[in-house]
Amino acid sequence: MSVIDPEPNGVIATIPVGQQPIGIAADALRRRVYVANSGFNIVSLIDIDTFKVADIDVATGSTGATVDSRGNAYVTQFDGTVKVIDATSNSVRATIPAGSQPAGLALKPDSGRLYVANSGDGTVSVIDIASS
Repeated sequence: MSVIDPEPNGVIATIPVGQQPIGIAADALRRRVYVANSGFNIVSLIDIDTFKVADIDVATGSTGATVDSRGNAYVTQFDGTVKVIDATSNSVRATIPAGSQPAGLALKPDSGRLYVANSGDGTVSVIDIASS
């Protein structure tokens, strides 16, 4: 992953993550970034201040990511699920079923709902994150 400074408009750092990074979500409050790696069974967690990377095992390839106001990450998985990564332990705390080949996802914070686009069956899963 490359870090780009908009002022000189150039790359200021290159950070190694997993294979085939495809999705990214920033947690500005906690100063970290989650990278979904489609070619490997990890989500890369990057500390924005130090550029240190921690790998979180998610058991299958990931495609998309988003973060809620509590800092928990939601990551779509090739196996038809969404993994919930706990902000405190930086580990998977829940696995939620979605549709076939979930890809993109969007969080609507005021409703507590996560919307997951399932590319394999053309559906959208609606998940109540307050209970996850």
